[in-house]
Amino acid sequence: MTLEAAKTIRLINVDTDDLQDVEEIPEAVQFAVVLSDEPSTIWVQEFGTAYGMMHHPIKPPFEVVKDRLWVSFLPRYASDLQAYVDFLKAVVDRANVEERRTLQMHEHDNAADKSRLRDMLKRVRI
Repeated sequence: MTLEAAKTIRLINVDTDDLQDVEEIPEAVQFAVVLSDEPSTIWVQEFGTAYGMMHHPIKPPFEVVKDRLWVSFLPRYASDLQAYVDFLKAVVDRANVEERRTLQMHEHDNAADKSRLRDMLKRVRI
């Protein structure tokens, strides 16, 4: 994937028509947040990293499937739902930035790495 092909992902809405039970956590309800597009694998990885590193008191399990961010949420935290969605917006923004940084690094470092390797190879004694 190239930097030019990177998509800016946004939260579009919450799909309130598709609430699901969660087998592993019987008291949880799973809901989907609709994303503006299907994110890349790099974006999903960056989202996971940002989700783990950024501070928020509630961090329920999630899964990105196509253009949906599925969240397993405990209804007892419903009063904190808006704050959690605001947190998700910040995580999405961070994932967008980090995906671009990663792609830039890959584009730049490949040439730079080859050049560094070439310089090191010239110093190798046989």
